[in-house]
Amino acid sequence: MRSFVAGITEAIAYIKRRPGEAKGILQKYTRVSDSAILQHTYDSEIQYMEPVPHKPGEGIKTILGELGVTGQPAETLIAEFIDNRFVRQLSDDGLLRQIYPGGIPSRCGLQHAAGPPVQRYFVSMNGAALRGKEWPCRL
Repeated sequence: MRSFVAGITEAIAYIKRRPGEAKGILQKYTRVSDSAILQHTYDSEIQYMEPVPHKPGEGIKTILGELGVTGQPAETLIAEFIDNRFVRQLSDDGLLRQIYPGGIPSRCGLQHAAGPPVQRYFVSMNGAALRGKEWPCRL
């Protein structure tokens, strides 16, 4: 499992650092040659790729809330569901420093600004406003 998580982490870094090559791979395996479609697909997918594939409890709590599971049952499910030990191993082994020598970038591709995450509002698939935390990005 550790190797799988390491592979996914390295693939995400590759896709973000080499968008031209990533779109070429996308074109090869989807057999889509329209550059506008490839660009849209790349942009649509990259915005949801976290640099490190860990699962924060806040995101799962939001999903459970959408499903009507709240309170102690939600907390119990989250505690049983989340297992970030393999990501911690990547950090402890120095792989994350190797992949991201300048620090782990945020989802937007920029370094995390100093300070705590800020509250943001997102729209769920059914149109409901959701609240979540997001790290502010330095420009």
